[in-house]
Amino acid sequence: MPRLLPFVLAAALAAPFSASVALAETAEFRLWDLDQDKRVTLAEIENRLLAVMAQFDKDGDGALNNEEYDAFDAAREAEAKEHNTSLSLRAVGGLSRGNVDSNFDGMVTREELLEAGRRWFMQMDRNGDGQIDANDFPNALDFTKDN
Repeated sequence: MPRLLPFVLAAALAAPFSASVALAETAEFRLWDLDQDKRVTLAEIENRLLAVMAQFDKDGDGALNNEEYDAFDAAREAEAKEHNTSLSLRAVGGLSRGNVDSNFDGMVTREELLEAGRRWFMQMDRNGDGQIDANDFPNALDFTKDN
């Protein structure tokens, strides 16, 4: 099963973190920072989520049905077991259908996934400058522990 750490989207539901590892140096952050400029933009979030959709939308209909979402669930759970980081563990529940399927029809569309990403981005961009970077988290973050 391929690495799927883009599931750190679940951090939208996360409590504040404590200091120890610089935000831009974490593996989770680097997976979102597609151009590696130590800033994550909404466009990078959306690109990563579109890649997730493409990976799991096996029938190509633009939505994750039950079988496809079950595979997505299993991948997040495997990622959490492998890496055991706060963010990967939160991704298991944070990206559940109940949190992403906004119209409760049992399908997660591309737009629903992108909207969940937009909500997360707005929460993480604490200073409102249109990017997530060290200025949003001036103390460093340790993504490996809960406090």
